[in-house]
Amino acid sequence: MNRVEKGVKVMKLSVADTFTLLNALSGFLGITYVLDGKYHIAALFLFASVLFDGLDGISYRRFGSRHTSGDKLDSIADSISFVIFPAIFLYSVYYDPSRGGALASLENASALIAAFAILFSGLYHLGLFVAHGPDTFFPGQPTPLVSIIVIESIFLLQPAFTEVIALALAVSMIAPIRVPKVKGRKYMAVFLILLLSSSYFVLYILGINAPVLLWTGFAATAVYAVGSPLLPLLLHRLPEN
Repeated sequence: MNRVEKGVKVMKLSVADTFTLLNALSGFLGITYVLDGKYHIAALFLFASVLFDGLDGISYRRFGSRHTSGDKLDSIADSISFVIFPAIFLYSVYYDPSRGGALASLENASALIAAFAILFSGLYHLGLFVAHGPDTFFPGQPTPLVSIIVIESIFLLQPAFTEVIALALAVSMIAPIRVPKVKGRKYMAVFLILLLSSSYFVLYILGINAPVLLWTGFAATAVYAVGSPLLPLLLHRLPEN
């Protein structure tokens, strides 16, 4: 009896699926480096995941897919790279067992709450994204953008500021806001942001500390995060000629 007779269907992978799986693999490898305490290397895998996620979308629009489960596979990969990964990253950096448990230490409690907020809102956001289906807008801030800001904040800001930012971003992922998808010329802007921030980590690993690159990338990412939801509102209010 062959597989078809047993009712088992083998899903054929497309080019887009390959990039989706590379996204998930990068996220998983990043988590392993976080657990090893090699945070700069771990951050590079986050940017690799963002790159593969973008190539996934481009290749899907260019070549299509061999099945109808691409959005589900993409959401699973995103949950690894842009939800579980940043949540574990934040928790690993800020939670110190030597201070006692979360109930005994305010610092540990805030780290746990911020990490949980990213995890909960990120998974809920991806569920909304799958439920909404293909659309021009994201329901809430996209998880790749949120994960980039969280990771950049960890390297640049004090824990309290990063945790406040993480909580605000967690709310933004499930807030009733519409964020345009990245496509067309916006890919170049996003690529430049990724290049700025990832270059900092590459140079740091090579022994060169250039924080201006990370600060510039962080500022550009923050501007994009704030401006993207506002742009549709501004265009909607513009008077028609």
